[in-house]
Amino acid sequence: MRKSWWIMLAVFAAAAVSAPNARADSFAATFTCNGTCLSTPTAPDVTFPSPAEIDVTWDGAIFDISLLGTGDLATDTYQFTAAQELQSSGTEVMVFNILDETTGIVSGATPLPILHTKTFDSDAGSLTFTAVPTPEPGSLALMLLGVGLVFVMRRQNSRGHQQAR
Repeated sequence: MRKSWWIMLAVFAAAAVSAPNARADSFAATFTCNGTCLSTPTAPDVTFPSPAEIDVTWDGAIFDISLLGTGDLATDTYQFTAAQELQSSGTEVMVFNILDETTGIVSGATPLPILHTKTFDSDAGSLTFTAVPTPEPGSLALMLLGVGLVFVMRRQNSRGHQQAR
């Protein structure tokens, strides 16, 4: 019986050491326009801590933006600006920038060429991040696992193993 307990202890210790560490938390990105946006930006969940990568979709274009601040947090205050601009060469480009007002760092995407001529849009507003709940094993599941292990150990003991005295 004592040998079985030492084996169980070794298995639990190995499981604790080999369990993956939580690397970061996921946050839902919410864009709020100042006034009315012609095209409200959207983005899938973002992982913090930085460097956080955000794939923003605005006006049919996708911008891959990396927040450049070393201390960017989901609780920082962010503002966005998005615009279609006409460059001096006559080429139209789309620009999307995110300002972390807490650190003062601006992160932006490489301008994308526009293949068609359309009305020039310009949108601005705030960006906030809300924590996405991470599922964890429930206490009932853990309790049932523990009770099952007790029954396995008891059954093993009743199969002819003598208890040490």
